[in-house]
Amino acid sequence: MKKTLLLAGLLVAAFAKAQCVDPVLTDFECSAPSHPLVGAITTVTNPSSTGINTSANVGQFVDDGTMAFDNLSADYVMPIDLSLNSVFHIKVYTSIAASLSNPIPLVAKLEGGTTPLELTAQIEASDEWREYTFDFSQVSSAGNTRLVLFFNAFQTNGTANDIYFIDDLFFDEPVTMQTMCADPILTDFECDLPSQPLTGAVTRTANPFPGGLNTSAMVGDYTDDPTDAFDNLAFSYSTPIDLSVNNKLRLKVYATQTAPLLVKLENGTSMPVELGSVGTNGDNIDTVNAWKEYEFDFSSQANENHQRLVLFFNAGNTQATAQTYFVDDIRWESTTLSSDDISVPQVNVYPNPAVDFLNLSSNQQFESYSIVDLSGRSIVNNAQIQNNLINIQSLSQGMFFLRLDGPSTSQLIRFYKK
Repeated sequence: MKKTLLLAGLLVAAFAKAQCVDPVLTDFECSAPSHPLVGAITTVTNPSSTGINTSANVGQFVDDGTMAFDNLSADYVMPIDLSLNSVFHIKVYTSIAASLSNPIPLVAKLEGGTTPLELTAQIEASDEWREYTFDFSQVSSAGNTRLVLFFNAFQTNGTANDIYFIDDLFFDEPVTMQTMCADPILTDFECDLPSQPLTGAVTRTANPFPGGLNTSAMVGDYTDDPTDAFDNLAFSYSTPIDLSVNNKLRLKVYATQTAPLLVKLENGTSMPVELGSVGTNGDNIDTVNAWKEYEFDFSSQANENHQRLVLFFNAGNTQATAQTYFVDDIRWESTTLSSDDISVPQVNVYPNPAVDFLNLSSNQQFESYSIVDLSGRSIVNNAQIQNNLINIQSLSQGMFFLRLDGPSTSQLIRFYKK
């Protein structure tokens, strides 16, 4: 029922080889897109018919990586109908080097109406089909008429012929109704929307390093602009931030480099206040390749008036390449972080990636395990752990989540099956 319009478009493309029909922009199997594409795009044979994309044909987009604003666009002429299908989908495959620490920014923009909107995702893997989604529901009534896609968005560090293969460009309904976090939680990235409007290059993503201090399923993936010393994440309140009780800001961070982290309260009638570190004053993000929780005590501001919270990662510094910081559980607390809060079980699963077996090493007792895929489908349920080995021989190649269960604790760990 929910997919009626999308299914109709796909059926027309599959059986008639006719022009694609909204909400499908193109799947490169139909004779022409539903709206003209402008850019260096051609239809080619799928270079890697594997994983989530086994279709015969795909699009090959040649991006001029030396031009910051080179793009692929579709002009709908009339306002794009987002009343029902407000989420844009695209699959992307590239052999250009991309990783968690060196992602390629992918921007989708709607424009031509009263309120343009840019949304950013990160291409974090090479030689693998991945699907990216962009939720434009907040501008569903803005009357935008043009979709623009920027690969390696706004960067000039590529070549004149950077190749990206793309497929299955369409608008669809949101999977579920969006949920919103509630104060004093700004965001835990499990809810769809923060409790206060959030700006900055951050997207929700599956926790790439579940374990230790943070076993939650979803986290924030923030890419810091290497050319901007004060690039930031900012929460903007419509009324003064209530710091009368909950005045200790806490957040969890996973970083691959040490860096200064500066937190600022501003945009009220009170003088701005900064806590943390900036420039060469010291790296208060002092733990790498592990989750750590950080606290900033704003109790002195309990009776002050601020309406904006700003977080600066690698504050005051520039560097050669973009840096990714994973963040989670950004919230206000009334109590001070104690040593008990950071006492966590130590769990190691190796090798990762693995072919046949995962080895388990931990200071905790685990008795059983379950395995689910990235869609949440259960593959193995409550299997017994024997000799600290996890048998994954029956799994297909790809990414999975391993849940370990014991008498007093559980852990969720992501792994890759070769």
